[in-house]
Amino acid sequence: MAIDKEKIIAQIEDNADFRKREFKVNNKKYTLIYIDGMVDLTNISRFVIEQLPEIDNFKKSIKGGKVSFCDYQFAKDENEVFEGIMRGKAALFYKKQCALFDMRKTEGRAVMAPTEESSVLSSKDSFVEEARVNLTLLRKK
Repeated sequence: MAIDKEKIIAQIEDNADFRKREFKVNNKKYTLIYIDGMVDLTNISRFVIEQLPEIDNFKKSIKGGKVSFCDYQFAKDENEVFEGIMRGKAALFYKKQCALFDMRKTEGRAVMAPTEESSVLSSKDSFVEEARVNLTLLRKK
């Protein structure tokens, strides 16, 4: 099924952490969309962007391991892409196709259950010092 990336961009472009990067490699135009702070930019660069010159056929190359990242899926529709991006996946578009790569970022002090007031009935996660980590925590809930 053809996926309309402009429809997805329209849904999330008002998000301050929305990022869209366009690349032209070997006369092929790729678009990468993700939410900053939820993805590991080092992994995106290393396992996706640096591998783009190796892609000849989008789906076959990714399935064949030319983009060397183990957890990926090809999106079937715009809703699947939107949900993936909002859950920390990076979406790579080529023409009307989209591959989602699980590039979730895990760093910093771990988000843990609060040690004080353990008898209070509430969420079992607590905030940390970095605002971006806290925003990501809220988005995941």
